[in-house]
Amino acid sequence: MKKRTASPLNSQRGQMTVEVILLAVLFTALALLIGRYFKDEQIIQDAVQTPWNNKFAGMIENGVWGGAEETRELHPNLLSRHSSLKGDSVQ
Repeated sequence: MKKRTASPLNSQRGQMTVEVILLAVLFTALALLIGRYFKDEQIIQDAVQTPWNNKFAGMIENGVWGGAEETRELHPNLLSRHSSLKGDSVQ
């Protein structure tokens, strides 16, 4: 009886290694494409610089939504408040 050997095309040895290498190449190419797109469109730069100056400046500086200059008068420190340890006088 003759022993049959598997042909190299039907062998499963190395299949997982080939798949891992292909996935690594795919993910590396995808990461490079996304990185190049972000760099070309300046997405990260716009996300870091622009919102602080325009959209959130009033909330960060004054606690009120709007531009920083427009909401300056609405800052809580500008409210006329007073406190006393004795309290208000009874009338």
